[in-house]
Amino acid sequence: MVHTIFLEKCGIDDDEFSELLDGMMQILRLEKIYYKSNVFGPMSLEALKPVLYRQIPKPLQVLRLVNCTTNGAIVNDLLQYLLDEDVCLVSLGLVDMQILEPTMEKIAKFVTVNRSLEVLDLSWNDLTPKAYLPLV
Repeated sequence: MVHTIFLEKCGIDDDEFSELLDGMMQILRLEKIYYKSNVFGPMSLEALKPVLYRQIPKPLQVLRLVNCTTNGAIVNDLLQYLLDEDVCLVSLGLVDMQILEPTMEKIAKFVTVNRSLEVLDLSWNDLTPKAYLPLV
């Protein structure tokens, strides 16, 4: 059974990723998603929510979004969902995802409440050093 999926630079757009996630939820026991250099939009986020919330057979442990075409509002909405639904990830990567400074407050809160989080990667987000202060 497939537990990890890597989708890097596949030319996947928002609705295609949404359809993929819907289908994968039915047949795979996804524990790790690595999604790089594709589109991550509102449809992707909506399709990702059941994957994040699922607890059986195992919850999603790793979510790594890298250099996706998106906007800061989508990333902010993702973080709000993680907080609202008490999602527990072991690893969260939001690399080059156009994170906005106000979103850092939500990331800091997520780090505080998520006791299972071991890895947080916020590389290449072009934030000022001051923006990272909520994490300390």
